[in-house]
Amino acid sequence: MTTLFVVIAGIFGLLLVMTMLMGNEMKIERFVTINKPAQQIFDFVKISKNHDQFST
Repeated sequence: MTTLFVVIAGIFGLLLVMTMLMGNEMKIERFVTINKPAQQIFDFVKISKNHDQFST
C-alpha cells in the first residue's frame, strides 16, 4: 500500500514539475498552398461576398 502511494505521488510530482517547466505559451501554425497566381487570389478575396468561400 505504501509503495503504491509513493508511485502515485511520484507520478503526480513529475507531472507537476513538467507543467511548471513548460510555460504558458503555445503556438499553432497552419499552412495552405494555393496553386494560383497571387493577383488571382487577391482579386477573389477582395470581394466581400467571396469571404465565406475562402475562409475555413
